[in-house]
Amino acid sequence: MSRLSQLALADRAGTTAYHSDRDTEVVKFLHGTNNVAVAKEKAVDYRKSQLLAAIPIPPSSGSVKDAIKTTKGSGRKYHEEGILPVWTGSEWTDGMPLALNGFSVPEEIRAQLMSINFQERAFGAYFWTESERRKRLQFSGFHPTDRFLLSRIRLENLGYTLKFDKTFYIWRITGTNAPTAKSP
Repeated sequence: MSRLSQLALADRAGTTAYHSDRDTEVVKFLHGTNNVAVAKEKAVDYRKSQLLAAIPIPPSSGSVKDAIKTTKGSGRKYHEEGILPVWTGSEWTDGMPLALNGFSVPEEIRAQLMSINFQERAFGAYFWTESERRKRLQFSGFHPTDRFLLSRIRLENLGYTLKFDKTFYIWRITGTNAPTAKSP
């Protein structure tokens, strides 16, 4: 239980977050992600691109956080399709290459990271203020924050370091000592 408390305090203090360089990260991880050679992957990629194209373009005056809030209503659909919508400043794209940060990880780790990002958008510390989170969970009787923290602790125990990237508003793997992962 103490690790839950430590992690919650670290989130409140902002020590589990950082800012990345948007342009560098987009070039490094997102250029060429639509170049898929296999026909099946092209069909999946096309479906994902159609879902991403349906997200409204945010106003230029809004923040990335506000832009992502436009995806909130369809969050489960994106999660089920394996899409992590990210606004690059000019377009919506699948942010999983950013979240993986160049690490080659097993599918189960990828799925857990997707789930952590889905949970962050639903009730996370960086996405919602404490009062907004309380309002969202007031009548549910459910304490997803603990489950969210436990998901992150599980990945840490498997050897992955996670940090919240405030540039894209996603949780990213920033390091690993996991034996099955390959570092970038």
